[in-house]
Amino acid sequence: MLETGAEEVLTALTHTAAHALAAADGVSDTSSRGSYHNRAFVAYAEKVGMEWPAEAAPVPNYGFRGMRIPTAQLTQDSALLAELGRAIEAVLDVLGPASAPSRRAETRVRAMCGCGRMMTMWEAVFAQGDVLCGRCGTPFTRQS
Repeated sequence: MLETGAEEVLTALTHTAAHALAAADGVSDTSSRGSYHNRAFVAYAEKVGMEWPAEAAPVPNYGFRGMRIPTAQLTQDSALLAELGRAIEAVLDVLGPASAPSRRAETRVRAMCGCGRMMTMWEAVFAQGDVLCGRCGTPFTRQS
């Protein structure tokens, strides 16, 4: 994550803060199994300084993607972003390159159990060992 730079790190932290506030209030802020944000998330994201792009429309029947920190705010915080960028570079010099792939680059596995139930999981999760079905007790196997 740090390799993405100061602006992306700040955006990810702010995004996470919005989810944390919603969770603290007991509010569900995602739809479509967590792939999209609902209107509640948009409200919490706005509380922490993010915006829904005026030119964007929600994905019909799913929700919102692409909340961002307004350009004016990033410009106002340019000195902070520069300092964060220097700190990130210093940390990366010590830690070296990331050893784990970004989730964005990672693929998902579709798997099915003996009774026909389907699930999707990250490749790294699937590789950790069997995931058993709570109904039939058989492991989920990769589907092509």
